Amino acid sequence: ISRVLASFGAARGDNPGRLQYGELDGVHVFVDYAHNVEGLRGLLAVARARLAPPARLGVLLGQAGNRGDVEIRGLAAEVAAAAPARIVVKE
Repeated sequence: ISRVLASFGAARGDNPGRLQYGELDGVHVFVDYAHNVEGLRGLLAVARARLAPPARLGVLLGQAGNRGDVEIRGLAAEVAAAAPARIVVKE
């Protein structure tokens, strides 16, 4: 078990949609299925820690169809508090 856990996350397919990182033309891209406020807060903290001025934060925000207005408003408030340079909302 310890051997498997020690290598978990080394391959892109180990945990799809969970804190995946890539870089494209100098743009750092993090992908995470941050489906609740705590997950989104963690994702934003990781992204902010990787940003160095003059880098800007952009967020593409979407949500699963079975979430209620309260959960969606919570995510929106968390993104707004992060004050990204750009927010794109996926409906």
